[in-house]
Amino acid sequence: MQSGLGFAQKTGNKKSIRFQSINQVGVLAGSSEANLQVQTINGIKYKTWFTGLGIGLDYYYLRSIPVFLDVRKNIFNKSKTPFIYIDGGYNIPWKNDGKINFRWDGVLETEGGFYGELGVGYKIPVLKKCNCYLVPVTAINIYRKQ
Repeated sequence: MQSGLGFAQKTGNKKSIRFQSINQVGVLAGSSEANLQVQTINGIKYKTWFTGLGIGLDYYYLRSIPVFLDVRKNIFNKSKTPFIYIDGGYNIPWKNDGKINFRWDGVLETEGGFYGELGVGYKIPVLKKCNCYLVPVTAINIYRKQ
């Protein structure tokens, strides 16, 4: 699960297709201790939809680099609104330093694999061209080695 805070910078008016950048910092918690996640997502926004490509740095279990497609939908076409999102892509493990990582259920593999995430959040305007995205503990991250 994830709790995070993101900021988006936007350009253009509300009725056109425009570039948007979302930069996020979050805390990942689950069967491992709480760890840091940092992501940047860049793409296009049209009305209540956003689609972009993202890359991040993730410290859940092992340090890795998720590369993914992000799709978001604002529930309302207002400045303050709940939103839903889904991500899918590939999770690249950080350089293997030769250490073998053990968990209670066996050896933890350091191979890449599927990366997925889905969740809900709330968008709040902070400045004229900057929004704050709050993602409570409702996001689910999925990692699967190939």
